[in-house]
Amino acid sequence: MNNLNSITRGISAVIIIGAFIAQMNDLISRHIFTSLLLFAVSIPQLYTAWEIYYKNDKKWNLTSIAMTILGVFCIISAVSIYIIG
Repeated sequence: MNNLNSITRGISAVIIIGAFIAQMNDLISRHIFTSLLLFAVSIPQLYTAWEIYYKNDKKWNLTSIAMTILGVFCIISAVSIYIIG
């Protein structure tokens, strides 16, 4: 695990912990909480997909495609929940 991978997972962990603390103290609403969690999940997914893509001589494989779709879906869902909620 390289430094950038650790940084992306650390950022996600901070977002998740901060969202839980804010939700428990009623500082944010449920839809913002859900959006933050989905966004936090997408960060390491997209980084890992990018890393697999470049380690595989810039060729897509099933894992990198699936992780990219999951990451983009999480971001789209987070934005949709934030706008609708």
